Amino acid sequence: MKSIMYVLLLALAVSCAGGGGRTTTDLREIVGNRMTLPRDARRKIVDRDTVLNYSNSPKVVVYINAEGCTSCRMKGLPNWYGFFKETDSICAKKSGNLEYVFIFNTKHDDPELRSYLTQYNFPKAVVCDEAGEFEKANLLPEDGELHVFLLDGNDNIKIVGSPIYNLKMREHYKHTIAGMFRTN
Repeated sequence: MKSIMYVLLLALAVSCAGGGGRTTTDLREIVGNRMTLPRDARRKIVDRDTVLNYSNSPKVVVYINAEGCTSCRMKGLPNWYGFFKETDSICAKKSGNLEYVFIFNTKHDDPELRSYLTQYNFPKAVVCDEAGEFEKANLLPEDGELHVFLLDGNDNIKIVGSPIYNLKMREHYKHTIAGMFRTN
């Protein structure tokens, strides 16, 4: 009887210890929902801590969870530099502001993350979500490659998926971003 009770307690502990996040393979369940961004996380720009304030501007949110090695998860970040320039150009023409939020489910003082941000002079703020607040609060795609979201100014999800490796998705992002701002 004790061994059955032990197995049940172990099963309960394992199920409760998971990330707490909900996932789906149906992206239609995600688009249109309001995304909750971490409020108690710390933000870094290169190696400086910054205040965590989200604006009411549209946002591109990139979530990188704690699975795998830190350097493996970060190797694709330089591919964003060209997209930053393209969207900056759109925003300048439309007098708009687009915020980027890169959320890492990692320790605030992760030495690999700090080294990477410094080495590549990563130009955008990175949120270190140690508590996994983001994953717990939002319905996310099951496929981690789709953990990129375009949000409107009210944090409603407009697009799910990465604009980096898919040209059609990239054009879809740019067209949608341009439509979010009025022309002067």
